[in-house]
Amino acid sequence: MSKQPKNSGSGKSSTSKQSKITDCASPGNVAAQASTARLTRVETDDARKDSTLERVIEKLEDMCRSVERWRAEMRAEIVALRTDLGGVERRIQAAEARISDTEDELPELRELKALKAEVAQIREENAQLLAENATIKRKLIDLESRGCRKNLRLEGIPEGEERADVEGFLESLIQELVEVPQVTIEWAHRLGAIRGDADPPRGFIMRFLNFRDKERVRRAARLKKNIQYKGKKIYFAQDLLYPIRQQRAEFQRACKEFRRRKLRHGFAFPATLLLTYEGKKYVFKSPTEAESLLKKMQQSSAKD
Repeated sequence: MSKQPKNSGSGKSSTSKQSKITDCASPGNVAAQASTARLTRVETDDARKDSTLERVIEKLEDMCRSVERWRAEMRAEIVALRTDLGGVERRIQAAEARISDTEDELPELRELKALKAEVAQIREENAQLLAENATIKRKLIDLESRGCRKNLRLEGIPEGEERADVEGFLESLIQELVEVPQVTIEWAHRLGAIRGDADPPRGFIMRFLNFRDKERVRRAARLKKNIQYKGKKIYFAQDLLYPIRQQRAEFQRACKEFRRRKLRHGFAFPATLLLTYEGKKYVFKSPTEAESLLKKMQQSSAKD
């Protein structure tokens, strides 16, 4: 009998549960729950769509910004390209201007080149003419000098001593003072115009009949050195043309030093200086060569 109350209690609990299930499973509740589920799904879908749309918009904005950057870069490159093209255009115009100027100057350049070639040819011809002139001059001097080979000059005889017979007077003087007998003078005369009494007497130029007589007189006079006529010193000299005398005068300093040192020296025709020094013979074609030896002599003397 005691178990029946438990069973009655459990029966009430079971009845309550069934009542609740029955309530939930009613048609109204099911519809509401379905509607709620649909709303939840819609809201979820809308949220998803909004999120996707935002991402799409962000991507589009990024693309727009990229396009703007690209457009800015393109504009900068186009501006730079235009600048470069402008510089190229200016250089092309400058080159065209230079080409145009060159084309205008071409005739003048051709004329200038022709003138330069003509000047070069004239210079070459002038150099050739100068060389030929120098050769002709040397030959002329040699020819005239050969005509003077038999001539001697005499300086220091007072004016009027020769009287009328100049050749006889000089032949006698040579025989008496130079002691060279039997010489024949072909012709002789004073040099230059008559001078005043206060001026030194004019010299003589004499031409011997043969070259040997002239050489005998010249050498004998050179050996005698101090020859006097009525107390006045006279001297004989080779008859030389003015250009040759000029050339020999350039050796004057060297000759003076050689005389001071008592060295034997003299000239070979036309103007070559000969020297004997310490047993050696020297030939000087120019004063520079002679002065070079003089410097060596002076240095050697300084060491001694």
